[in-house]
Amino acid sequence: MASLIGSLLFDRFFCKYLCPMGGLLALIRRVGWFRVRRIDTTCTHCYACDKACPVNIKVEAATDVHSAECINCNLCVNACPVPDTLVVAGPGKSRSSAAGVIWVTVGIFAVVIGVTSFTGSFQWTLKPLTETVKEGASFDPALIKGSDSFRSVSEVTGVPKEAFLERFGITAEQFEGPIKEAAHKEGSGFDTEAVREFAREKLAK
Repeated sequence: MASLIGSLLFDRFFCKYLCPMGGLLALIRRVGWFRVRRIDTTCTHCYACDKACPVNIKVEAATDVHSAECINCNLCVNACPVPDTLVVAGPGKSRSSAAGVIWVTVGIFAVVIGVTSFTGSFQWTLKPLTETVKEGASFDPALIKGSDSFRSVSEVTGVPKEAFLERFGITAEQFEGPIKEAAHKEGSGFDTEAVREFAREKLAK
């Protein structure tokens, strides 16, 4: 409720004052390598940068934007009508264009995803329940996902097919398909968590 009321009075109220991730990023922002720099000798003080800033930073009055609220969107840099007046300054005297920062960011993400995918730390798809259990993981009903089928749950728990059909009122065809598809049917009356609870009950007996 506070967030809703605040948003009516202030722009980006939740992001600025309540979001815990925003607080963490604000700390990282203070030690970042790149920041917006204004070249005062060529600045015409047209305030286009201030108008473009989504977090209301007074860019026109700053030499380097050190504000913790800066989200590095570089909209102010793109809005500046005078070339090389608002720039993205790096370590020392290095500079980069707004597009260059975007490509560097994309490159970092690509490298991180590539390395974690190669090492197996990151998986593009979730493994089926039966495959996860076969690899030696101890079975916990919490492992059941909406993308798993009732059949796979039946196989790893030993609960017969008929018990699922009776408990959830599903058809033999739905038993073979993903739990989430049957759960999303109108009037189903259950969700994936209900299937987990059912598995826990059966395993506890």
